[in-house]
Amino acid sequence: MVFDEAIKKFWKESPNGTVVNFAEGLETQRFRLQKDMAEDALWISIDLPEAMAAREKFIEPDDKHLHLDVSVLNAGAWMPLVPKDKPVFFTAQGLFMYLEEEENKYLFQQLADHFPGATLQFDCISKWFSDKATKGDWKLTRHYTTPKMPFGVNKPNVQLLFDSWVPGIQIKQVEMPTDKLDGMLRWIVPLFLSIPYLKRMQPGFFLRVKFPSK
Repeated sequence: MVFDEAIKKFWKESPNGTVVNFAEGLETQRFRLQKDMAEDALWISIDLPEAMAAREKFIEPDDKHLHLDVSVLNAGAWMPLVPKDKPVFFTAQGLFMYLEEEENKYLFQQLADHFPGATLQFDCISKWFSDKATKGDWKLTRHYTTPKMPFGVNKPNVQLLFDSWVPGIQIKQVEMPTDKLDGMLRWIVPLFLSIPYLKRMQPGFFLRVKFPSK
């Protein structure tokens, strides 16, 4: 819902804008937002060839919804295909924590160079959470061990880290819409976030960055 609302807002402000989604997998977001998409807007999904092949068994591309079967880190392969004459909004859901820090740094710098003024929204995990998962022995159940997640940053260090990658980058935390949570979570999560120490150590959160305009 956090990403849906962000894209709706983007298209309201930039009706002809392009939305670029990294590692979208089988996400069906494009259908939920179909009514918000203007005739000359564009939706681009970028994913690894094997993931895109799985997606296309259920979700087919068309003239307004393009599929690019390439790694997001292969910037030279997909960046030339994104229109430069229209506003661009990038999203990454469940991706950056699985990349190495240097890979994320490279991608951020490429985006800043090729799409000045563009916006990127993504989810992030804390450093302590990343360290725990990267040990490779964190079992959530008897049969499931969490995959390694080598990249994380604690909330107090967010500005310092991303500004060291792209000087002048604007960063905003996207608040979780707690009013839409169900059951006890609707009360527990706001209480958790109201305690400064716990909020600083929040295991996962959403960020939106705006790259400097040239």
